[in-house]
Amino acid sequence: MNVVQIKIPRLRERKPDIPILVNSFLEKFSEANGRMRTISEDAIARMKAYDWPGNVRELENAIERAIALGSGPILHAGDLPTNLQYGTGDRLPRMTNCCRWTSWSGARSCARCAKRGR
Repeated sequence: MNVVQIKIPRLRERKPDIPILVNSFLEKFSEANGRMRTISEDAIARMKAYDWPGNVRELENAIERAIALGSGPILHAGDLPTNLQYGTGDRLPRMTNCCRWTSWSGARSCARCAKRGR
């Protein structure tokens, strides 16, 4: 059955294809919802900066989620899944490990260690 084998590069190796695929998925999912959506340049830039370990299927799911949760006619970076909302140059919230507590709040230590002066 495997007469002709076609090798397609991963999405992370085809970054220029991302806007084309995004527009295709926007048309596909907008027709189902009854209103056409567009996407901001910032959102496209964040998609191009992402490595896409799940390839095209992950991109399709990200667009479907953004359309389902987005409120306006233009999808922005904030409508994308969390892993796409931070650009490569943005600083993620800093995680601190202290005792056995983990905090994403940016606090230097947990309340217990703060009392101890750590």
